[in-house]
Amino acid sequence: MKLILKQKFSLIITVVDNGFSETVVNASRENGAEGATIIKARGTGVHETDSVLGVVIQPEKEVVLTLIKKQDRKRVMSAIVKANKLNQQGQGICFSLPLEEVAGVAHLFQLLKPQKKKLTKNKNKKTNNSNKENKIEEQQKVENKEQENKNENTN
Repeated sequence: MKLILKQKFSLIITVVDNGFSETVVNASRENGAEGATIIKARGTGVHETDSVLGVVIQPEKEVVLTLIKKQDRKRVMSAIVKANKLNQQGQGICFSLPLEEVAGVAHLFQLLKPQKKKLTKNKNKKTNNSNKENKIEEQQKVENKEQENKNENTN
């Protein structure tokens, strides 16, 4: 059994304030993602630190990792940005990274099987087109020979 996918995937990484990861996951799922991994984190950005009685408080964050087919990346990212208002300052950040190989996601093999069938159909179409082209070429050769024979008989 194949263990590593070499298909085109992207990893969408979204960092939001604690409690907002479900909005990210819901927006992702509604737009084609299978699920996500949520990791607890803390922010250290310029606007991230507050202090109370001289003690620095770093707000809790959640990092949402979403594995997605490359062709779905823009749609999913747009949905995340819209649902979490990431175009407003201080709401979070969302970015993606291309992935070359993916392992440990057996359910994705099932999702990709229909695509293989489509490819097979395309191959059959190409084969059929090649067969048609070959027949046309053969027919043209026969017609050319017939014409040559006529020309010889006429001379």
